[in-house]
Amino acid sequence: SAPFYGMVTHIMVTPRVLSELIKQTVHHGRHDQIQVNNGSITFGAASLSITGPYGPVQVVSAPFLERHDRIAPALGSGSVFEGSLAAPTVKDLGGGVTIQANANAASKFVAADNGDYIYRVVAVGDNGISVPVDTVAVSVAAGDQVTFTISHASHANVKYLRVYRSAKDATSADGALLIDEVKVTAQDTVVTDNNANIPGASEILFLNFAPDYMCYYQMLSLVRRPLAQVSTTFPFLLMMFGAPAVKLPQKMFVVKNAGVNASSGLQSVSDTSLLGLHI
Repeated sequence: SAPFYGMVTHIMVTPRVLSELIKQTVHHGRHDQIQVNNGSITFGAASLSITGPYGPVQVVSAPFLERHDRIAPALGSGSVFEGSLAAPTVKDLGGGVTIQANANAASKFVAADNGDYIYRVVAVGDNGISVPVDTVAVSVAAGDQVTFTISHASHANVKYLRVYRSAKDATSADGALLIDEVKVTAQDTVVTDNNANIPGASEILFLNFAPDYMCYYQMLSLVRRPLAQVSTTFPFLLMMFGAPAVKLPQKMFVVKNAGVNASSGLQSVSDTSLLGLHI
């Protein structure tokens, strides 16, 4: 709709969200959920689409939307790459205070979130991943913004921070979930949490794969590589390296904070933003 006037051809979700959508169609659908194709019986939605004003839009499972680093690493675990990256520290703000929660109009913490939280931070740079560092527990109430400062021994080697938050009233940050990635530009980096990113949630991509919207950049020429011969034929692999690029990001969208609740199914999503070229 105005002012963008675009349309999408595919809705890309994580496998967890897709399975929940299929389950909801089975539980609440007012049509036959058993399909027979060439003698094969399928129960549930074999192909899921959502109808838009211009027709059905296919919902596609996109495993790459599930972050491999969504769970905080254990304390003491360092880089898995060559080299090393100095561990950051939580800066003392004075009087022994290292983390604080104060009222902020932009906060999305609600009454159900009231409790104590511990944050775990990992620095990421060209030399790998640092050893994690934890904050002390901070008491958060509805309408609060959490603030703390991470100090780096050599910030030139640090690109960004991965910030994890524990479950409410947890005794440690073990099992904490990723909530943000913060760019590092100075010796001290201020980290704020307004609960804008919900732990354990994922993004939904609304994309249009038409050539006018997206393109593909070929990075290396087509390569033919022989494979192991295990029969009378000679198998080979055709391989080409490239990357997709978004030509019209203002006509594609990301909806974040989509998650599955064990008791009520698919959670509501919020905070729609334009899709940037980082895809």
